Amino acid sequence: MDKTADGREWAIAYFGLHAASTAMWDTAKRFADALARCLGHRPGGRVDIDCFIGRYSSTHTGVHVDHAHNFAATLRDGKTMFTWPGGRRDLLGLKSPDYDVHKAEGTALRNATDRIAYFPEDHLHVAESKDGVSVNVNITFWERGEDTRGHADWIRSVLRTPQRTSHDPHSSGAASLTADNRLLLQTVRSLGSDRSLERRLAVAQLVTDSSGRLNVPRPATEKRRLPEVVTMSPVTTLQWYVLDGLEEMLIAANGHCTGFPYRADTEVFLEAVAGGEPVDLSWLNDERERERRPDLATAVTALARWGAL
Repeated sequence: MDKTADGREWAIAYFGLHAASTAMWDTAKRFADALARCLGHRPGGRVDIDCFIGRYSSTHTGVHVDHAHNFAATLRDGKTMFTWPGGRRDLLGLKSPDYDVHKAEGTALRNATDRIAYFPEDHLHVAESKDGVSVNVNITFWERGEDTRGHADWIRSVLRTPQRTSHDPHSSGAASLTADNRLLLQTVRSLGSDRSLERRLAVAQLVTDSSGRLNVPRPATEKRRLPEVVTMSPVTTLQWYVLDGLEEMLIAANGHCTGFPYRADTEVFLEAVAGGEPVDLSWLNDERERERRPDLATAVTALARWGAL
């Protein structure tokens, strides 16, 4: 790219790289889990992994705020971040060389391969990579999540709210709900009674939590022959949710989630794996055993593809 640019400045930014490979997904998940253990909680928003490459005198947007906590790893030296506290809103949008006079008032983070650069969600910053092509990968955490907003929008979309151009006259006396209001009430009640809302909430929660809030499934791997004894892989978060009435169980690992008919032996298997126990799967090599426990065999196969075993 630098040779093609022929002396001109250039920059490339990639986002959501944890969806591109298992190595990057695992790295981001391990880092997110380690941060959660240190803090005693997870930041409420999503997690992303981004990459910035280029040779440029200044970030083209100028001084800006990401509204997310950034942990930047350097793969190739050359980038310097100039940062200022969040209160310096007077600097927003300034571009080079207009912000140069303010550099001494902030903190210069010289990104290098032997260190991690961190700056908080509200800090203003701008980057420079003048002397060579720099490569940086950020793992980014948003403090505030909007997990329920999507569910609320979905509820609004399924509520039946017809518009009327006229309304029947009513006089004094005992009242009853209009046809429109009865329809609305019936729709709201059905969301609870048919468990469609509960299932939607559970699936979204399982995907988010089992991915460490990366919110993207770990890239699936090709089905391979499992060893006779398996344990849960170190990066994995394995969860399941049994819908009322034992009709269905949702199984999730590493951001994947699938529904299975509820079976007690499947839940016993999940409890053993999640508890860190070695589990004997030699029965998978016996065709008659696989036919006798097809749901468990399917669940095991799915977990293997998801990188959980």
